Amino acid sequence: MQLEETCRGTELPDIHESPELEQKRKALEGRVQHFMKIARLIMGDRKFDYEHPWGGTVLTSVVGTFLTQNVTDHLSSNAFMNLAAEFSLSKNRSNVEPRTNVPLMLTDGSGLGESEPGDHGSADERGKCRDKGIEELIASIRTGEISSWDRGRIRKVLFDRFESSTAAKIFHDIASIRDTSHWNSLLKEAYNNGYRKEENTNETIDWDALLHAPFAKIAECIRDRGNQSQMALRILAFLVRIKRDHGSIDLEWLRHVPRAKAKRYLLSINGLGAKSVDCIRLLSLRHRAFPVDTNVARIVTRLGWVELQPLPNSQEFHLVNTWSVSSLVSIVVLLL
Repeated sequence: MQLEETCRGTELPDIHESPELEQKRKALEGRVQHFMKIARLIMGDRKFDYEHPWGGTVLTSVVGTFLTQNVTDHLSSNAFMNLAAEFSLSKNRSNVEPRTNVPLMLTDGSGLGESEPGDHGSADERGKCRDKGIEELIASIRTGEISSWDRGRIRKVLFDRFESSTAAKIFHDIASIRDTSHWNSLLKEAYNNGYRKEENTNETIDWDALLHAPFAKIAECIRDRGNQSQMALRILAFLVRIKRDHGSIDLEWLRHVPRAKAKRYLLSINGLGAKSVDCIRLLSLRHRAFPVDTNVARIVTRLGWVELQPLPNSQEFHLVNTWSVSSLVSIVVLLL
């Protein structure tokens, strides 16, 4: 909606309310409260407290979202706590030396850059060549020189070292790297809206230390969640982008730009989809976002709260906010 292009943070625009819409909203609210009263007897009170801010920074929320994707909560939590312990501010402050050529962690946990005992002759030489290729690839991502690599070269380096499925995932992430410097205009807009760069006392991780750490160390911290090589590279590429585009590893300025622009920026980050972005907007940026998945649709349909029908022109569900105001009398808007 157009209002999202101007409103920031928790600002609430004036929206015309009709008696019919208000009646439907109250009816649905009553059904939801009745359902939640029963659910809380089993699950406990998990009411979202909108008045108290979510802990941590926007940057922490983005990396945390990466780690939660497609794994159980305890695995993603352990992975994040391992990163926070290894790269804590108190542990790494004033002790960071930039590094570029660093070893990569294989999916089986073995490090690159060191020859295996018992490897000799041509096999050893081939291994060293593969290690050198990976080290050059990671270094090029850190320096931004990856743009000069052709796809064939990247693919060969990855498929020589990793099993096919892992290599394909990492290749997709690397191929998604684009010039994102134009987003710095959004940071300038944040400054015009009153943002001022300050040392963030809510930060738990020394991101500069992580950015310059050996790749193997990053991957080892998140190894238990699985898919550590791709995830470590995704985090690294994300930090490189932030530092390159904006001069520092910080995203707190997103709190000072219009909600729609903040959403578009988050959607431009490789690895974040519509649902992940709305989770970050709701919990970290305090936007009135409404992240849902297919389970919500199943529940409200089975409870008889709404009769689901195909969206016009086969539109995707997350594009519902592009409908005209007259079409917004739906379950999503009622819950909002």
